[in-house]
Parts: sequence; structure tokens; C-alpha cells
Amino acid sequence: MRRLALLSLAVVIASSGTASGAATPIETQIRDWSFPRVRSTTPVPSSTFERLGSRTRVIVTLQDPPLAAAANARQLAGFGPRRKLNLRSTFSRSYLTQLETAQARAIASVRAAIPAAKVSRRYRVVLNGFALSLPYAQLPELLELDVVEDVYPSRTYTMSTNRGPALIGAPQFTAGTGATGEGVKVAVVDDGVDETHPFLSPAGFSFPPGFPKGPGGTSPKVIVARGFAGPGANSETLNRDLSFHGTFVSGVIAGKANTDVPAGDRTRCGEAQGGCHPAVDGLSGVAPRAQIGNYRVFNVPDPYSGGCCSGSTPEIVAAFEAAVSDGMDVINFSGGAPQSDPRTDALIPAVVDSGYTSKWWSVDAIPMTAETWADTWSDRMALDALLDKHVRNR
Repeated sequence: MRRLALLSLAVVIASSGTASGAATPIETQIRDWSFPRVRSTTPVPSSTFERLGSRTRVIVTLQDPPLAAAANARQLAGFGPRRKLNLRSTFSRSYLTQLETAQARAIASVRAAIPAAKVSRRYRVVLNGFALSLPYAQLPELLELDVVEDVYPSRTYTMSTNRGPALIGAPQFTAGTGATGEGVKVAVVDDGVDETHPFLSPAGFSFPPGFPKGPGGTSPKVIVARGFAGPGANSETLNRDLSFHGTFVSGVIAGKANTDVPAGDRTRCGEAQGGCHPAVDGLSGVAPRAQIGNYRVFNVPDPYSGGCCSGSTPEIVAAFEAAVSDGMDVINFSGGAPQSDPRTDALIPAVVDSGYTSKWWSVDAIPMTAETWADTWSDRMALDALLDKHVRNR
């Protein structure tokens, strides 16, 4: 019997605490279980899938690999040099058309069996499948359809902060090599990036060929701005009243070199806000010459407290897919969630199949599955920007 969200991937996850300064994961209705595909007589625990009233949201994947995985396999087999994924190549265009046709057939089969099912997003680059909402009671019927390969729950993620560029020796590396991240494009999948922030000054930068991308909110430093609206949210690329974390992470990665920062305003940063920071001279991001892509996914307010914000698997996968399609060199996702079985998490195959790997990180060490590593995640991503080694097929 096939298993729900079963991956041919052995990942060991260990968690011994949360990151310093990490946002506390909100309670979700999602648990860390992986089940067999159920028959109609087998009950599905009600806490497993994100519930939207009497409906649930899931990600359905199909049998064929996504484009990134197929292109990687083709290159490993000797069909051309190893390089970054090119969506305009003859192979990519042909394969995307093939996936689109197969997805259309699969969606028709799902709708024939479950007329109330609604497709909200489709994936072809880092996953081959689609996001689907359907009546919760009909989930067993979906799991039994022959066209369905795997079904993943929609999980809720919250933002995690980071610390410690010195932990990875970035200043010493830069001093020894002169590398500053020049020409490297880093996708920040987060709560939005303020392109007007002085630490992300566009002075001395120009748009690379083919950029900017997105509806607006870009600069020669922040070269992409896209929003991925979750349930009850909008597709704004930045909320200037609530967004902060993505700008912070972008500063860690690529903040302007030799920036002098005055001490915090004591009328605005009392103990309730965590205290005031001292004046800092000569502040720099780890890779100050890198350019940033803003992919906003944390945009869903907490329905209980009204606080901001969380994001869900379908939107995060869509952001990964857009970042790969846009040609970004590094993808940074500084998010956390309750520890889960990786086999039930669609982000794992999305990362594995994207073709993005790192000499510093293995897939089992990403904070999307355990917050233990969140302290140094953005810092190590930024060091990858220095090295320009993060994309395996560059």
C-alpha cells in the first residue's frame, strides 16, 4: 500500500530547543504523523490536515518528477554541461507542456470523483502537482485515486530569527578572499523586504538582465518583489506596518557594507520591545554585494490574537518555484514549525528536487523541520552567497 507523503529520503531530525529570539511556533491542527493511504473504512485522525471549516487544504503530487529534478537527472546522465536550470530551453518547454497536460488530466479525474474540489495553485518546477481544497470528509476518496501519487498536508510556519555571522567565520573569509557576494542573487522567502531601508541601499547597484521582476517594490538592490497570499491574506509584497523579519534577514545576508547605526531611540524601544541596541559603527551584511529577491509568504494574521503572521505550505512551495524560475542563486527560508516527520512535509521534496544544494547544509538541517538550526541558517546562506556555490547546476 502506498503511503501518504512517502519519500525515498532518509532524514534524521533532532531538536533540542528553539533559536534565540525565534518566534514561538503557533499551535496548529497539524501533527507529525505519516499514514498509509486510507480506504473508505479507515478513519483519518482529524488533527492531521489543515482545516478550513468543513474543508481541508492539501498538496497533491503526481508520478512524474518536476522539471528541476528531470533536468538534473538529464544532466547527470551526460546530456549537456551542468548549469542553472533554463526554463527557456527546448527540453524545459517540452517537459513543462508534458506536465501541464498530465496535470490537466489528473485534475479532471479529481473533479470527476470530488466535484467540490478546488485547485488553487499548480506546481511544475520544484514539485509536480497542485494545491487542492476539498471537503474534509472526502479526503479518503482523494487518497484512493489512481492518478494521485502522494498527498501532503498544508502545514503552518512562523518566522524564526537568526544570530551570529561570526559563528561561520564570514569576516575572516571575506578578509582572506575579497569575496563580497558580487553578482549573486538571494531569494528571501519571508514576510517581505523593505526596499527603501538604508541598510539595503541600491547605491552602486544596477538591475541584472531580465530584472526587476514582480508588480513593484523593487530597486537595484531588491530586484524581485512577489507576494503569495495565504488564506484570508492578500498578495502585497510588503506590509509596512507589520513586515520586519524579511528585511532583518536580508540585512544579515547582504546589508550595505560599513553602515553606521545610531543607538536605538529609548522612547520607542523599552523593555517591552526587548530593549534598545547600542550604537554600532561599520555594520555590514555577510555578503554586502549580493542582491535580494523578496518572496513574501508570511502574510496570514493569527485568527486568535490578530498578530502577524504565518504562512502555509502551498504558498511557500509556490515561492520556491518562483525563485527557481526567476533564476535566483540562493533560496533562504528562515521559518520554523513544530517538529514533524519529513515524509509528511511537501517542502522536503520541493527543496530536494529544486536542484539547490549547499556545501554547508544538508536537507535534514533546515529550520522548516527543526528550529534547532535556525540560529545560523541565514548566516550560512549568506556565506553561500559569498562562495556562489549554492546552486549545484550553475
